Amino acid sequence: MSNGAQPPPSPSRWTAAKNSPAPDAPVQIKQFPYLTRAVLEVNGSLYWEWESVQVRHAIQETPAYTARFTCSEMEPAYPAARWAFRIKPGDHCSIYLDGYLALSGFVVTRQAFYDANQHTVEIQAVAGSATLNAGSAVHETGEFKNMKPDAIIRELAKPFGVNVQVLGQGGLGQALDRFHLRPGETGWQGIERLARAGGMFLTSNENGDVVLMDSPIGANDTVTEGVNILDGREIIHSLAASGNYTAQNQGTGSDDLSKIAEWTHQRFSDQAGSTNFSPGYMPQVILSEMPAFAKGMMKTRAQLESNVNDMYQIWVTVSVLGWQRTSAGGLWIRGQNVHVNSPMLIMDRDLVLKAVTFSQDNSQGTRSTLELVNQAAMGGYADAGGGGGGGGGDSSDLAAG
Repeated sequence: MSNGAQPPPSPSRWTAAKNSPAPDAPVQIKQFPYLTRAVLEVNGSLYWEWESVQVRHAIQETPAYTARFTCSEMEPAYPAARWAFRIKPGDHCSIYLDGYLALSGFVVTRQAFYDANQHTVEIQAVAGSATLNAGSAVHETGEFKNMKPDAIIRELAKPFGVNVQVLGQGGLGQALDRFHLRPGETGWQGIERLARAGGMFLTSNENGDVVLMDSPIGANDTVTEGVNILDGREIIHSLAASGNYTAQNQGTGSDDLSKIAEWTHQRFSDQAGSTNFSPGYMPQVILSEMPAFAKGMMKTRAQLESNVNDMYQIWVTVSVLGWQRTSAGGLWIRGQNVHVNSPMLIMDRDLVLKAVTFSQDNSQGTRSTLELVNQAAMGGYADAGGGGGGGGGDSSDLAAG
């Protein structure tokens, strides 16, 4: 800095918020043909003889839950392939992995090919919440007054027949004086603006609901190099390690001059950022996507931006055998805690499962690919005193390489 002044130091530790409650024990169907394979239920019929399977659960992706199935058969021994040709876009479906429900939604794409020697079909499906990604948000007036964000979100999802699940509270307790839909925006886009204002992350679940969460799921597993990790890779990114987040607001029009002076172009909240892996001073200014009617809303918005950037400081991808968790069984849960112990990746810390891809084919067998990010990404907050519990922490949490 030209005047020789140094920026104030950012806190060196992060402490994660409390975990959201762990889900109930999953129900597993143990009869044929569900075990050890992927089963697609469509209109009361079961389909399971797939050449390749891929089901993905993710946070902050659009759509959040997706699936892809392929099968092909050579002539003349093709009869089994013809059943898959009956599946068509728009069909409602349920997908089970090893007997556990993994996705409830509908078929979105069917691709088919044939020639004199073979028949091939690919089916893609999405969770029921994906209709919000494609359909415009519709409301009689397009305006909501004196309502909490989660109540507005339920109103936006209701016409689509989609339920809403809230894990945690975040900043959803603050009622909004006014919220306007933008002309032509999708239901998911409107919900995402509200989620950002409430400090919540967006995802879905196996039932096709919209899910908002502000902290990791209370489930814990461990993956260890040389024990259950088949392959691993990581990215540690310094330019994501920003700090000193300032939220800025554009106020609504008003005849009250005092409100214009208070709201318009004011910088309300300074949210400290993690210094992990940071090359130096990199302040961030965030303009709220919607007018904020209280300083607490600006603080929440700044904190969410800080959390998202912390997420991208660390991105670890590991593959493990099977679809079930290493501890309690059942499928891996997006948003859960996973402890990674890998000297090659200089990792010995808890991370959050941002996305999991369940796959099965003839070359690699049955696998789960886990995409794991900095634990400070979800519900983390700066601990100026440097103490506190085991959150994202500083670089001392990394294993000695």
